[in-house]
Amino acid sequence: MGHVQQYGIYYNPSAGHGLAEKNVKIVQEQLSEHDIQPILMTALSTEAAITLVANRLSGLDALIVVGGDGTLNVAVTAMIRRKLTVPLGLIPCGRVNNFAKRWRIPTDVHEALQIIFDRHFHRVGIGNCDDQRAIVSYLDFGNLADLAGDVREQQQHHDRWGKRLTYFLTALRRAGRHKSRLVSYQMDAKQPETYKTWFALLSTTAPNDSRDNPLRFHLSILKDIHRRQVIPYIYFAWSGHMHQSDAITSLTPRKLTLQAMADEKVVTRIDGDTGPYLPAEITYCPNVLPVFMQHLVTPEP
Repeated sequence: MGHVQQYGIYYNPSAGHGLAEKNVKIVQEQLSEHDIQPILMTALSTEAAITLVANRLSGLDALIVVGGDGTLNVAVTAMIRRKLTVPLGLIPCGRVNNFAKRWRIPTDVHEALQIIFDRHFHRVGIGNCDDQRAIVSYLDFGNLADLAGDVREQQQHHDRWGKRLTYFLTALRRAGRHKSRLVSYQMDAKQPETYKTWFALLSTTAPNDSRDNPLRFHLSILKDIHRRQVIPYIYFAWSGHMHQSDAITSLTPRKLTLQAMADEKVVTRIDGDTGPYLPAEITYCPNVLPVFMQHLVTPEP
């Protein structure tokens, strides 16, 4: 008898307001029909989940994540800590699906499964924060990042437009009321520079959502809220994308060390969930994560 492939299925039961559990059942059935043994993995806490996935990785032929960016981050963080990657499939059904949108992975469970069964993957780049946390799509900090955490609970029972409106109105009330923080940015081999930072966004995706990856992060810094910063601020509050203007400082580091000045406590958010406090050392890791995806996506160079 030949080798029976084993695919792990990691999911967060609360992802997608219960949709994750429904999708997991479909994934289990489809794997069994393809003579692949499904290995279910879930846990009550983030750290427990990371440990569980990390301990199971070496015995898996692939890992399927059912959920959004936050659930995906747990699985990729486990790979970083274990220093081991396996081909990764994604069934997007989370609150935030930026990674799936970027790589054109469909939200329909059957279409996403077909991509996995085609067994064609590309290696994509991710961020590594302190060798302890993956950055799948983005890391941010500052007033808008704090805002996202504050209003998250308010949005639980709103539809998509209701959530966006809640965020937008709360953002407008905050404009001008919260001061910028002094943060030191050391990029690559350059000398550290200190910027007043009202909000900063470090993304693995180009600002124009290009799929051509330059093997670097995209860093956008909104330094303060004055008259000329209002337009990019309102644009971000409504769309979630940083507006390219002279009010925004845009940089493309490969390696970045962040340090809060004046003994301020600055907490980050990674892929929509709470991340570590500064200081943090962050590195872009190109071509490291094998992801099942369609042929039409151009691989990273």
